[in-house]
Amino acid sequence: HFVGAGKWDDEAVMAELRRDVAEEIGDANGIFIVDGSGFAKKGNNSCGVARQWCGRLGKIENCQNGVFLTYATEHGCILVDRQLYLPEEWANDPKRRKPCHVPQEIGFQEKWRIALDLMERSKDVPYRWVAADDEFGRVTAFRAMLRSWKKTYVVDVPSNTLIREIARRKDGRKPA
Repeated sequence: HFVGAGKWDDEAVMAELRRDVAEEIGDANGIFIVDGSGFAKKGNNSCGVARQWCGRLGKIENCQNGVFLTYATEHGCILVDRQLYLPEEWANDPKRRKPCHVPQEIGFQEKWRIALDLMERSKDVPYRWVAADDEFGRVTAFRAMLRSWKKTYVVDVPSNTLIREIARRKDGRKPA
């Protein structure tokens, strides 16, 4: 009850944490590491629990999933944000949301969109690089947004990802 329904403002605490991180270990060449993680759960009453992919177990199972943003520099590494993933059936079910105190403004959102929101909320922490596994790397829109933000990224993409070849000039160089 304290965490879910209390008057605790965890976003204010997280914002203060990010300010401290920027001040203490901030580096223009910092790295945001995006990762999804699943937590096996029994029953259906914990917020967001559903039969879904659980990376920790390597299979579809009853679990909760979250998206996490870690910051790393040569000066240290720290978790700077997190968000619980709500499957569509949870996000659209008022009877399940109410006992878990899910705020009205929280709706269904794909994990890669959550990751972008976490980075946007953390934009005052200086960073240049983004690293993520194939859960995020396979999403073209995620990679496109990183490019539009002018961020360098290293993301895993499945081996069957289709790519287009950039045309080359007759001398073998890329066009200007």
